[in-house]
Amino acid sequence: MDINGMFSTYTVNLTDTSQNGFNISSWGDSACCTNYNLAWGVNKFDNAPLTTGIYPSSGFGLENQSEWTIYAFANWGYTSNVGFLAYPDTVNITNVTDSTITGTFWGTCDAQIMSDSVSKFGPVYYDSTIIVTKGKFYLRKW
Repeated sequence: MDINGMFSTYTVNLTDTSQNGFNISSWGDSACCTNYNLAWGVNKFDNAPLTTGIYPSSGFGLENQSEWTIYAFANWGYTSNVGFLAYPDTVNITNVTDSTITGTFWGTCDAQIMSDSVSKFGPVYYDSTIIVTKGKFYLRKW
């Protein structure tokens, strides 16, 4: 993917997968993004298998939904953690086989403090964003 126009790659750890969704946690391994953790997922809620198509941000009550956040400088749960929440975002699944899922993703990510110990009143939004473009994924199904 490109983050604010800078190419970045991630080492992926597939944390959960099923016939109707997947969730991924991955770590930046490009010079621009070594302190970033990417967490995202795509899910269908009708128990039907994933198919090709657009999976937009959750929050609209849609059956096909995606959601992802880029965490800066720490993993989820640390008090110094800042997350760039992608909303609206889009994941486009372009191919599904018996062994792989491939596609693209993009979105505008707004910064916020993610830890409850920092803010007891919900996320604190900062006046900063990152733009993700040209995101591509290739996943082996379990």
